[in-house]
Amino acid sequence: MPPKRDQYNYKKSFAPKGKKNINKYFKGKQGKTDEIKKSLAHRARLRKTYFKMLEKEGIDTSKPVPALETGDDNREKDKDDEEQADRPKTYNRFERSTEQRKPLTFQDRVKINQERKQRLRQEKIERTKQTLSEIKTKRSQRAERSKRIKEAKTSKGQPLMGPRINDLLDKIQGNR
Repeated sequence: MPPKRDQYNYKKSFAPKGKKNINKYFKGKQGKTDEIKKSLAHRARLRKTYFKMLEKEGIDTSKPVPALETGDDNREKDKDDEEQADRPKTYNRFERSTEQRKPLTFQDRVKINQERKQRLRQEKIERTKQTLSEIKTKRSQRAERSKRIKEAKTSKGQPLMGPRINDLLDKIQGNR
């Protein structure tokens, strides 16, 4: 009698058609690693069978297979190529050529990333300095205005209550 396959045995993970294979999630990192290994093996097997089939048909697999093109397109392309060969090549700064551009090294990418972070940090510092200066000027204006209101007196030396009441009313309305 064959042993029962329980929910904790993940060696065989054949998902029914239409259902997603979730066994990789149960095993964590190892499950994902197993899935990647399976996909790589599958691709290698497909590639191997493809090249075997090409060899049976007598196609040389050592050099890449050119794309299929019609005769009319080839003639037009040949004319365009001849015209381009006659013209001197001019440098277009908006055109990116893949031949001249080299991939960035790890150090270059790190340096660019650090420069970008430094620039963002400087911009943030400038913004905070600007907001602090605005807050400081508003605070000084408010203090000056309240000082004038508190120092205002009548001819007999009594404090003026009208401006004080208006100031309090403005504060109350500002809080709403």
